[in-house]
Amino acid sequence: MARQTYRSGLNYYGTFPEGFIKKVEQRWGGSVAIQPFAGTSKYGITIDLNREVKPTIIGDGSVLPIKKDAVDLVLVDMPYDEEAYRKYCSKPRKIHTALHEATRVCKPGGHVAFLHFITPRKPKGTYRVALIAISTGPDRRIRALSVFRKI
Repeated sequence: MARQTYRSGLNYYGTFPEGFIKKVEQRWGGSVAIQPFAGTSKYGITIDLNREVKPTIIGDGSVLPIKKDAVDLVLVDMPYDEEAYRKYCSKPRKIHTALHEATRVCKPGGHVAFLHFITPRKPKGTYRVALIAISTGPDRRIRALSVFRKI
């Protein structure tokens, strides 16, 4: 798993495993993709609160400044540093808010790929097309990739 340092100075363990985004894009992608909570990723339109990682859009991944039904693929990988985890992931409501926003901006027929330690219930107006366990190697935590297709 990629190791990054956030402005707080804390080590940030997150982002999709190397080469994984390309596989997701080949399987479920389209012409327009966004990544809320992008961190240092440079795939698609990146959105992050941290100016230092130079996202396409500086903003909160759980309140997306994107119009409804605008993108083909949304890749959501919630933050894992302690400060961001408390803000976005410590309560299931926050996770589901981010997932709802991802679904809102996704076009009908498009996909939301959500990588986390939990497998969320499907957002309204979607159905689950995949649930895949992801690990970066032995003795590493497993995360689940939940992929939803918007109806």
